[in-house]
Amino acid sequence: MRRILTDFNIEALLRGQALGTELTPRRPDHRRRLDIFSTGHGARVLPGESQQVDPPRFSVVCREAHQAIVAAGGDSRYSCADFEVAYVATIDAVETALSEMADESIALLPMMPHRILLREEHGQWRIEQDGLHIASEGTEGSAWSFAYAAAQFEYEVNGIVHHVLIMRDGIAHRQAWVPDHDFLEIVED
Repeated sequence: MRRILTDFNIEALLRGQALGTELTPRRPDHRRRLDIFSTGHGARVLPGESQQVDPPRFSVVCREAHQAIVAAGGDSRYSCADFEVAYVATIDAVETALSEMADESIALLPMMPHRILLREEHGQWRIEQDGLHIASEGTEGSAWSFAYAAAQFEYEVNGIVHHVLIMRDGIAHRQAWVPDHDFLEIVED
């Protein structure tokens, strides 16, 4: 099988960099996009096991939506004509997903990260997702709970891994958030 990912792509994914590319749409007046998100922004240390770390996981997302929906920033699972996401654990599995989703030659490029940002304003905590105000909370703890729940929701529904940040003294500090993958497990009653 011909490799789609370059060494540069693999290194970027292992660092937590998202990659993406435009594909040829299958419908008129639509846009089609393929993105890869990584949970690997440096491995997190598991409590009590300082030498063990969670390896990065990946989500490969292919979606096609009308140009007006894309321009409005609303190309989610629920508004796309086609939407497919593969949650995978290895670079080889990323390659397999790419070869199944992209029926053309592709060149993956680094993307701006999706962000959930917390900032205190006038005694309230403002929560923004990719620059849009999505909620306000009265305490920092409540803001964190909302932000982590919003990030997990986006991962489960749309395959997007967000950077979770807090603004302190005018500087955005990235938090060590890693998506929970329990929703992928099949529970038999």
